Amino acid sequence: MKKDLATSATTGNAITINANNVTIEMNGYKLGGLGGGVNTQATGISAYNRQNITIRNGAIRGFLHNVKIEGPQIGGSSTGHLIENVRSESARYVGLWIMGSHSVVKNNTVILTGGGTLASAYGIVVQFGEGHSVMNNIVNDVSESNLAYGITASDTIGAVVEGNQVRDVAASTSYGIFSSGERNVIQRNTIINFSAGTTGIDGQATNDACIGNAITNFTAPLNGCSLSSGNLTF
Repeated sequence: MKKDLATSATTGNAITINANNVTIEMNGYKLGGLGGGVNTQATGISAYNRQNITIRNGAIRGFLHNVKIEGPQIGGSSTGHLIENVRSESARYVGLWIMGSHSVVKNNTVILTGGGTLASAYGIVVQFGEGHSVMNNIVNDVSESNLAYGITASDTIGAVVEGNQVRDVAASTSYGIFSSGERNVIQRNTIINFSAGTTGIDGQATNDACIGNAITNFTAPLNGCSLSSGNLTF
């Protein structure tokens, strides 16, 4: 990118990636969708069943999904993606959503997610496949009426969610970090709610591990982890 870009579109994608091995270097610029309003159904950056997509070094705000890299649960080839140093702001449903395998989501800031047409909101989601890493991200203020999730590793195998800061996940039912699938590791994360949340870490994966996390102000700080060691709850 060589300048800020903005759209008032309420459907479709601001940027669609239609090839493998594509890097979007934002160079510190912004992709804006706030003009679409709170009811927007548009996506900021989108790709389907691609390989080795990199998005880095910029800000994306105001879309239903600020980033959505999709792939089918079975038989897809979505793999090898990298999202780093992106600031996601005011996504109406999901800040950063990556499906497939072997993707890395690191050093991003995701703030003010929710407030759209849906009753659920998600800060960061990695979904399907194996070998995802979600590391050193900051997720602040995920808020909706029904469900809110800070970080989700859904139907994943061997995902590592490590060193993240999650704050203020607010809804009727709220989760700081949620894990499902098999042998996911959730370690050394800090999860802080200023108003009471439902579950700090919900480890629903088979043989998952919750190690060395700090969790405060959730009704259930930890739930379902197969291995729980060195966690601090207060």
